Amino acid sequence: MASEVEIPDATAITPWLYVGAQESVALERRDLLVEKGVTHVVSVQKVVGAPWLVGKAGNHPPPFQHLHVKIEDTLTANISSHFSEIDAFLTNAKTTNGKTIVHCAFGVSRSVTVACAHLMLSCEKSLGEALEVIVSKRPHANPNKSFLAALVQLEIELLSKSSNTDKAPSDLRNFPSLPKHWAFIEWPCPLRPQTTKFISCHGRLMKVKRVSERPKLFVVSNFLTAVETEAIVETAAPELHPSLVVKHDVVGKLAGIFVAKSDRNKDDGAEDDDNTNSKTKSTGEVSSGRTSWNCRVSATHPVVRGAIRRASFLSKVAPSHAEPAQVVRYLPGQRYNKHHDYFDPSADSFLEKTKIGGQRLTTTLVYLKEPETGGRTYFPKIPKGFDPKVGDALLWWNVTDSGKEDPMTLHAGEPVVVGEKWALNLWLREKPNRKSETETENESSSVEKK
Repeated sequence: MASEVEIPDATAITPWLYVGAQESVALERRDLLVEKGVTHVVSVQKVVGAPWLVGKAGNHPPPFQHLHVKIEDTLTANISSHFSEIDAFLTNAKTTNGKTIVHCAFGVSRSVTVACAHLMLSCEKSLGEALEVIVSKRPHANPNKSFLAALVQLEIELLSKSSNTDKAPSDLRNFPSLPKHWAFIEWPCPLRPQTTKFISCHGRLMKVKRVSERPKLFVVSNFLTAVETEAIVETAAPELHPSLVVKHDVVGKLAGIFVAKSDRNKDDGAEDDDNTNSKTKSTGEVSSGRTSWNCRVSATHPVVRGAIRRASFLSKVAPSHAEPAQVVRYLPGQRYNKHHDYFDPSADSFLEKTKIGGQRLTTTLVYLKEPETGGRTYFPKIPKGFDPKVGDALLWWNVTDSGKEDPMTLHAGEPVVVGEKWALNLWLREKPNRKSETETENESSSVEKK
């Protein structure tokens, strides 16, 4: 197979397809390209860059079939509108035993994107497989965010036409050559770009819809798959114990978390952090305001780890800021009265509670099992209520944009009437919450900042 040395500034992706920079088709390379069997050239940039390709320089007509696709490397460029045209051109070159070089200015974004689309359209490769083929051979390949989103949408379109209903969007974590931050690719909903966006990640497509500006509250569809929710329930079931709230008649310390009798939420909602080693006896107490059962689940569990990463990406907070994940179960009649998830700054215990991780910035509440009736999560100050739906999540910010605790986040778990409600609580703090189990993943570099 050809190598990058054979055609400078270009890389052989397949025996019939090269991806390169503008210099790879410079006039002085003309004879070399002919020698290497190149028969077709695709220029994917606003101007051709090599005038000889269109007969405007040199003494000889160009020996190649040439396609010029005028497009800029910007986040607003509609590159997907050119996928079919370029794919047909490349397919024609292959079927006639020719070779094509696809180039843009630097061979990094535009040319890589259309080559990837061709491998998906005509070579039946998944997005992950196509990107792996290219990036493993051309490591500096790096389509811009908009172009990556266009490729994800192409894969979803192809999957919708496939007879294999078990297929899902590519989990880009599974391809070693790809950058970690490609695990999350997002784009605005074309119908509601101001309030709704889509995120492809971990082999699923999540829909994120903002339902409130204050508090900042989102509904996330398909946060977990049915298989993942079942796995967490199965893991948690043997460990459940009555849910606790902070004791108010004792003073003590527990793994750096101070519990004081004055630390009571007036709506009977202050909950036990459960932020301790599972072998340590909790200092919380059973309360009539919280009648569920719960337990911690380890972030070493692959499904829990993935959930923390997704909550981290949505919150724009590094995974090392996560508290231990908590599973909660509500049977008929069980509830959780109105409460806030943030720590009360006026409480005597506030400094000790926030000494390690700081305030709780966000809550991600993921529904693992939905009851037949009841069990809404209700925000009385908006007012809005949300029925549990398996795999979906609510995400809200416990603080305002200025960093102050937001009393508008007051919420309650309404009583289950029929069936069972299971949920996963994921809390992210303003600082790393000790050396968490996810910290060893070194994921913080993959979290894009706003």
